[in-house]
This record gives sequence, C-alpha cells and structure tokens, in this order.
Amino acid sequence: MTNKLVWLALSLIVIGCVGVAIERPTVNIVDGRVVQSTASYMTGIHGRIPVQHSITNVVVNTADTSVTVTGSTGETVTYTGEIRVPGHEGQNNPHQAVQSEWSTKVVGNTLHLTLKQPLSTAFGGDWSGQAPYLHVVVPKGESVQVTTTNADVQLRSLSHNGTVQTSNADIVVSDIGGTANLVTSNGSVNLDNVLGPVTASDSNGEIYGTSPIGGDWSLRTSNAGISITVPRSTNAVIQASTSNASLNGNVGWNNAGVGQGTCRLGTGSRTVELVTSNGSITVNQS
Repeated sequence: MTNKLVWLALSLIVIGCVGVAIERPTVNIVDGRVVQSTASYMTGIHGRIPVQHSITNVVVNTADTSVTVTGSTGETVTYTGEIRVPGHEGQNNPHQAVQSEWSTKVVGNTLHLTLKQPLSTAFGGDWSGQAPYLHVVVPKGESVQVTTTNADVQLRSLSHNGTVQTSNADIVVSDIGGTANLVTSNGSVNLDNVLGPVTASDSNGEIYGTSPIGGDWSLRTSNAGISITVPRSTNAVIQASTSNASLNGNVGWNNAGVGQGTCRLGTGSRTVELVTSNGSITVNQS
C-alpha cells in the first residue's frame, strides 16, 4: 500500500510538471531578448503606384524577404510578392493582415515601400518551406535603395543609382547606369555592366563580375576571392591586396610583395581598389 502511494505521488508530480511545461509559451532568444513566437502564414500582395516627375527615389525596406527591382520605360511602380503576416490562414482577414504589415508612402521626392517584420512573428509560421519575396518594377530613371536581411537582392536595368544592404545572402546588380553601393555578408556580390562608381563590402563571400570601369571602384571582402573581367579599352589603375593568396589574370601586375600589386590599364584615369584576405584576386581583360 505504501509503495502504491509513493508511485501515485510521483505520478502526480510528473503530470504536474508536464502540465506546467505545456502551459508555458514558446520563446526564442533574439539579440539577447526573449521573444514569444506568433503564428503566421504566407499571403500575396500586388499593387500599382503612378509615379509623378517629383518622385526620384524608391526605397524598399523589408526583412527576411528576397527583393528584385527591375527598371522599365513606364511611369508606374508595380509590385507583386508573397509575404508572411501574423495570424492563422482562414481565421483572419488577409487584407487587414497585409495592411498591418505592408505600407506604401510618399515622403518628399521618395516613395517608400515598407514591409514590417516584428520580432514576435519572426519564428512563427506555417513551416511550408515557402520563402517570402518581393518583385518591384520601377521607372528606370529612379534611384533605388533596398534594405533587407537574410535574403538575396537583385537590381536590374536601372539608369540611375542603386544601393543594397543585406546579410547572409547574395547581391546581383546588372545594367546599372549610375553608382552602385552594395553591402552584404556570407554571400556573394555579382557585378554585371555597372557604368558608374562601385563600392562593394562583403565578408566571407566572393565578389566577381564583368563590367566596364566607368568610375572609381572599391571592392572589399574577406576569406574569399575577387575576380573581375574588364574591357581592353579600360583606363584605370588597379591596386590589389590580399593575404595567403596570389594575384592572377592576364594584366601586367607590378608586385610590391606577396599578394600586393598594382597595374595600369590605358590612361589610368580611374582607380580600382581590390582588397581581401585568404582569397586570390584575378583581373582579366577581354
């Protein structure tokens, strides 16, 4: 009888402990903060915004959402995509859910497209494997700025400037007529036909591409290589620095030491700075 009472008491203690555990909310630690998970699901968004001549900039702010921006000859900004919103699919109004997370607003000469990503929804979801994305088409003369995290960004066919900041993801820019300012980490940067100055900052990711040199360039990364191909008509002085690796390509390097060198192409009117560590630097003319 005594043994039965002991086992009964232990059983009640275990059940009580399980009950307490079940009642506790699921939490995650983000940047040192305790964040409660919230259910979320994917839903589509789309829209058209006429752009007046007073609008010269388009700014896209998202998080954990891949972004592609393409320039066009039209005078309208259009967007389509799939985004994650809080709640349970079928149990709340999708339109209201989108309005709570997505906004478009004109401030001065800038159109802002903003996708909110509160930390409370960062770990919720339907776990369907779908990745949020946003496709934006803008008049090609607009300057474009994209900020996101943990997601790839592409800028294509813009005659003005392009700025990108992301992390843990790749950046691809192609056919850019103005300046390109690019920042990422743990992902590659691909430059294709950028006609203006270029600044690219990366870590643990390769920087590569084929492009004319239409302005001064600064390409910096670490633990990865840098490889660019430029036209034979290029006029630039290229300064390269790496460690634990070599300088390669079909240009004539004037080596100042192991992994250090310069080369002069044409008149040398532009400056190209290539800096990395633990990765080779390759420059070819074709």
